[in-house]
Order: sequence, then C-alpha cells, then structure tokens
Amino acid sequence: MMLPLRTWVVPSSVLLFLMCCENKLCRPVAAHGNVFLPVAPDDINILLGSEAAVFGGPFEHSSGDRIHMLWMENWTSLDDSFQWNVSIAERGYYVIQILVCSHFKMSSGYNGGSSPVALKLEFYRWPSMGCDNSDETCLSGKVLNEVVAKVEHQVVYSDAPVMMQFAREIVADSVALPAGPLTVKLSVKELPEEGELNLSFHSLEMMTREVLDSLKSEKEELLGDTSWLRNDARYGLFFHWNSFTLPLKGDKLAYEDAVNRFDVEHFVDIVHQSGANVIIFTTNWAGYHFPAAIRSIDRILQGRTTKRDLIAEISEGLKQVGVRFILYYHYGKDDDEWFRAMNFTRGARNEYFWDCWCEIIAEIGNRYGTAFDGWWIDDGMTGYYPHRAPWRRMWRALKAGNPKRVVGYNPWALPKPTDLQELYAGEMSVLDISFLPGLAPGSTGVFETGPQVGLYATFSSLLQNGDWTFMRGGSIDQRTGQMTGEQGEDTDFAGLQISLPEIIWGVGEARRRSALAVFNLLISQEGAVCHEAQKLLRGLSLGLEAIESGSVVAVGPSSAHQVEHFGVPLAVELATTGPWPDGPLFWRRSNALIGWNADPKAFASWEVKFVGFQGRVVEFNFSVVMSCDAECEGLSISVGSVLLNTPSLQNLQHFDQSIEVHATLDLPRTGGMDDFIEVSVGKIAFMCQEGGEERRRIVIMLKHELGETSMSKDWSLRGAVLYAR
Repeated sequence: MMLPLRTWVVPSSVLLFLMCCENKLCRPVAAHGNVFLPVAPDDINILLGSEAAVFGGPFEHSSGDRIHMLWMENWTSLDDSFQWNVSIAERGYYVIQILVCSHFKMSSGYNGGSSPVALKLEFYRWPSMGCDNSDETCLSGKVLNEVVAKVEHQVVYSDAPVMMQFAREIVADSVALPAGPLTVKLSVKELPEEGELNLSFHSLEMMTREVLDSLKSEKEELLGDTSWLRNDARYGLFFHWNSFTLPLKGDKLAYEDAVNRFDVEHFVDIVHQSGANVIIFTTNWAGYHFPAAIRSIDRILQGRTTKRDLIAEISEGLKQVGVRFILYYHYGKDDDEWFRAMNFTRGARNEYFWDCWCEIIAEIGNRYGTAFDGWWIDDGMTGYYPHRAPWRRMWRALKAGNPKRVVGYNPWALPKPTDLQELYAGEMSVLDISFLPGLAPGSTGVFETGPQVGLYATFSSLLQNGDWTFMRGGSIDQRTGQMTGEQGEDTDFAGLQISLPEIIWGVGEARRRSALAVFNLLISQEGAVCHEAQKLLRGLSLGLEAIESGSVVAVGPSSAHQVEHFGVPLAVELATTGPWPDGPLFWRRSNALIGWNADPKAFASWEVKFVGFQGRVVEFNFSVVMSCDAECEGLSISVGSVLLNTPSLQNLQHFDQSIEVHATLDLPRTGGMDDFIEVSVGKIAFMCQEGGEERRRIVIMLKHELGETSMSKDWSLRGAVLYAR
C-alpha cells in the first residue's frame, strides 16, 4: 500500500522532501542546488528534529500555535531515524550534544520508562554533488555509503518531575569532521533490554570547544548579581497585567486608558501585605504593548506604547517597601499585526526581527538602569531557540544600563536554551522542588546537575486555577491569537490551587535550597486581586515567620498582632517528633510530609504560642490535609495539647492521659493516596491563665478501634492548619 507524500516545514534555504515507499522506509531526496544547513565554526549550530527528514513514525508534538517548534515524539522503532544535510565550513573537532528524553511524561504514549537506549550518530560524505531528483542512485540512498565519523550514546530514563525530565547530553566531546557537505543520520542502535522504546527528541547541537570557552568568557564579563536572590529573597509574586487582562466588572478599557487608571499605590500595598519581596510584572504577553513611551517600539508600529511611564512608578513604589522588581518580556507571538511589522518568519532566522528585538531591549534597559533587577524572558526554548536566536547580541542588549541585572529565559519543559543567562526562569510547582536533580538542601540555589545546570533556581507556578492572566475564565486561541471562552461580566477569580500547609512546605523547601518560589496572583484590569488568595499569602508570611523563630504563632482575637479583617488561616509546621518505630515515612508520589506506620500510638507534635488576654477564652478551628486508602476504616484522629512544662512527650508512659484532648474525628476515605483533602477535626478552646500568652505543645494522635495489628501504613498527613475564629 502506498503512503501519501509527507512534507516538513523547513528553513527556506534548505529544501528537503520525503518519499515514502511500500516498506514504509522513507528515503530523502537530494537537496536542490546542493544547498545544505551551514555549520559555522564560531557558533552553536542547531539541527532540529522538526526540520529533519524523518523516517518512520516520529512526529512533532503539537504546540497548538503558529510559532512554537517543539520536540519529535513517537520514536518507537529501529526503523525510525532523522537525517539532515549539512555543510561544514571548516575541518575540525566538534562537540556534539543531544536534547533527548526517554519516556517523556508529557509525550503521547508514555508508559513508565525503560532500561537505557543505545543511539548511533553517523556522518556520511556525499561523493557526488551533481545527482538530482531523477537519479535513482540518489533516490535509493546508496550515495550515503562513506562514513566519515560515527559515535554512539546511551539515553537513560529519568523519573524526575516532567519539567526537568528532558536532558542535554554530550554525545561526543571531540569528533573530527571534514569540511564540505555531509549527511547526518540519527537512529537507534538496539532496543532497550527492559521496557519499550519510546524516545522524544528535540535537537542536535554542533560546536567547537573554542565556542563553548568563548561563551563562558562573555558570560563572566557581564555576569549579573544573584546574591540578593540567594540571601534576601523570601518568595515572589508574578503579575500578568497586560492588554488581555479583563476587568471584574464592566467593559474592558483600551490598554492606554487602563494604564492611566492603574493605582500604583494600591498595587504596592497589595504586594507589601502579601509578604513577598520579589515581583515579576508583565510588560506584554500574548498581545504586544508596553506601559511606557519606548521610541523603538513606536518606530516599528504606532499605538503600542503609552505616555504614562507605569514601569517607573511601580519601580519607585516597590523600592519604598523593599521589594525587588523583575520585568517579564514576551515577543508577542499571538499578535499578528506586531509580528508582521517585525517581519517574523517561522522556521527562519530573520535578522531584522532580531535587530528590532535588541534595539527595544537595550532602550528599555538604558531607560531604567538600576530601577529594575532582572529580565524574565518567555518562550526561551519554544520560540527563541528554534529560530536561531543571536544569544550573544541579546546578552549585551539585556545588560544595557545595568550589567548586574539578572537574566532568565523560560525553557518550559526543555533544557536551558543558552548559557548566557543567570536564572532558571521556570514553570514548576513548589511541591516538586524536593525531587529535583542537582538542587539539594543546603545548596546555594544553583543547579549543580541536570538540564538547568549552572542556573540560579526560581520556580513560577499558578496560585489559582485557570490561565496566568485574568480573562474571566477565557483563554488565548493559539491559532488565531484571540481570546475565547470568556464567561462574561462579574465572573470572579478562580479558586486556589494550593492549600496553606502545602504552600508553607513548598516555600520552605525552596528556601532550604536558597532558591526562589514565585506564585502567579491573578489581577484584574482595575487592579483587584482575590481575597482568598490574599488570606493564603498572609498565612504563608505568618507561617514562615513562625518557623524562622522556632515556634508557630497563633493569633488570638484580642492580640495586638491580629490581622484585622482577614480571618487569616494560621500556619503550623509539623515537627517529626514522636515514637517512630521505623522513622517518619515520606511518600514520594504525594509529597506528603508524614505517613503513619503500624504503631497505633504514633503522634506528631509541635509548639504553638497562643496569644490572648488573661481570663478570656481563645478558640481555633483545627484542620488536617490528609489522604487515606480503603484500609483506613476504623481510624480516628485526635488533636490535643499540653503545656510546655509537661515532661517530654516521648518519655510519657501514658501520654493519652496527660494530654487535654480537644477534638476527635473518624477519618474519611479519600480517592487514594494521591487524593489529599482538607478535613476539619474540630475546635481547640482554652482559657489563657497567666499573662497574655501561653505556650503549648499541640499533639496529633491516631487511634484504631481494631488494635495495633490492623493498622495500615496507607494514611498520610501533608499538613495541618489552625484557623483563627
């Protein structure tokens, strides 16, 4: 059966076609006019999988838009391979790197990993540059018979979080290649011994050792200062306020009108009350606008800037409250009018586009100087990298006005696009931080190994459900660049994605590694934010303060420290104290802090300082975030407390008789060990005796009606919360 002709979108300078045969082994047709991908000795040369002649079943992972170029997946057979025609400018020794992943969790067909996979990379010389499409010798591929270099490489499966699973690996540290035209072929040498073959492949990189050394020197010359991130940053907030942001009520304002009405004082107060001391603020997003008068933007397209300099005002306001300021920049890929004005062409390196990009960035950098501390550049691997971004020029432009300014490109789920940056500007949940390769507790915040090696770690994640920008439940149609699915006026902010115990634990894990957790807080066009999100962030701030001070502060109704009308959920840190026969159990898949084992008297406890007036009752609602499987029937949880002058709980023979039990609850069954829910256990109430505060040890105890032998390990506690009444 004949298969239809398949074609690929490739740079206009490279004309590759594919002929498919009855045996489904496809062979390339010789390039027209002997045009090959150039391999320059002074650059990192990229061979994209999406631009190769593809043999067999691999296909590109769909991005859903018109700009992004992603990885090839469904590489599942020995018959599958990739080929490129290249022209080596100079004979020499080249470093070859591959961006690849075995059983990528984001790809179709993921089924859990395999043993190592052996790849082979072959370089063939073209003996006849005169063959054309009518030459059967060319069509049969028989001209590819002189191998000038051959290397092999093993791809090992990684069970890292999906955003860190793809790897950049050295295939050859020094392979000798002759000058002239070659064909590069990448294929699988042999199937894995265990599991199935399922590779995802992004690209090959070819460069000389001199290029890598020169990039190190250029980076050192303009290296930014990350010490403030490592030493001073607490946690950060991300604000996507841009031309797509909708109001909570009424009609959407024109972008410049919205900029003119933006209340900077109110915005700074929101930031200050949150406890965050690093802010990332979007200057543009899907649509291209900038909230200040930038001449280089006006030269390219009128109507995309504003008279009011909102960036300068926000910077000054944040400086007054000690908050660092990072600008987010996007090239506006969903804005057709802007991209046409920039003369952008998908799949090609357009010098005019990059000239304009560098001019805009340099003008912004020179305009504000030290008024902002860093750049967060979106689409680093999905947009910039496949279009052969001129990283050296961009590095110099990004440092204009302040060489100490830090730079980070968002790689999404792929390795870093370039070494010319200081930050991993990544998208990742804080609940995954403890499982990351190369970022151990006690480190300096810089990845020591893995796909982001050498970069300072920042993690940006959604605080609320939905998209990064408030669009009343709508989203951006990646094919048209227009908003779709808007739910209408008076649509409130989406619900929270993370609980208070989880966010405290996640930020704590980041801080243990000197890294920075950043949370996207939805903001409406009129500058409103979600009240529940504010409460969560305030609870996070109080919880971190309590942990840092060695105790957890619960604020009573009459306390001078009370946060007025918030009704703040007050955090507590679970301490790993108690008679653990086998030590505390850590559930990898669920990120749980503590799992109970077979001891029915196991307990966890921590210290809390309750604050209130003498002689008045102090009340709190107590909740736990837990999961429980089917074997939890008959299991109950109790919460109690003892004064701190009570002997150590570990030495108590009858601790259940010494503890004042406040509430008991039969635990509900959840949907499994990964299904965590917050359950209210009950109320803690007591009378403050001496002075205005009382220090107690709060105790969580488990009891099972069937006795010790029936206890199940399949119950996990992720955290606990005290809510001020």
